[in-house]
Amino acid sequence: MYGAIGFALLSVTLFLYNKSPLVKKLTPAIMVAALLIDSVFISYQLLYYRCSSCHVVALLLGLSILPLLRCPALQWKPLVRGAFGVWLLLFFSVGIMIVKEVAVQPWSINGNEQASVRIFFSPTCTACEDTVRDLLQRVESGDDLALIPIAKSQKDQSRIAYYLKQKRLGNDDLNLLFADTEKCELGSKDWMCLEKNKIALSSLGASKVPLVVSTGRLPLKQEVHLPAFGIDPGLYYQPISPDNGCSIDVLEHDCSPGI
Repeated sequence: MYGAIGFALLSVTLFLYNKSPLVKKLTPAIMVAALLIDSVFISYQLLYYRCSSCHVVALLLGLSILPLLRCPALQWKPLVRGAFGVWLLLFFSVGIMIVKEVAVQPWSINGNEQASVRIFFSPTCTACEDTVRDLLQRVESGDDLALIPIAKSQKDQSRIAYYLKQKRLGNDDLNLLFADTEKCELGSKDWMCLEKNKIALSSLGASKVPLVVSTGRLPLKQEVHLPAFGIDPGLYYQPISPDNGCSIDVLEHDCSPGI
């Protein structure tokens, strides 16, 4: 609704710009007000929730202002350009975040990528192994669980590469992910998928694994009491305390003992 009002106001301004001295005089103030108000809406997206359709409206608003911005007779041009610069910076900042969220979806090495429960894990993290094994035993169906690998070291990459190699040969044994195996190199496509997973993990505001993300009520065979939270819709649950997890930003020996 607010976007429609803004467009209507700018359309009237464009139509009357060369016909009314009063409109021509008020045009800079209208442009600055429109840009600053839209900057507030974009800032909300930056701080809270992104909205791709709202961003399209913001783009159209910016495009509608460009013809006026390039008009030689426009008054207060430095002020208008400054407001447009602020709007442009916020617009591109949120735009990058929207592209990141929409285009970069996590890749599952095992299980349905659209599963209601997703585990971000590292093959060399014992806390991750415990969490994966525990949930594999508790979920009602394998289709309810997706394993999202995070490679924090060359050893992680080697284990993931070896598992993928065996999986493509028909041996889908998840134990291979958590066991010492022969060294294996990742292909460029698989490496890019792992980088996507790191970006997806960072989008959740997390830097440690294991991290279990549920898009609804956890589909468990029996009730599980999770630390501090319980089982709630939209739950983000890390069953191991942050001090016992493993950061993806540090070397292996910087992780907690035994991980």
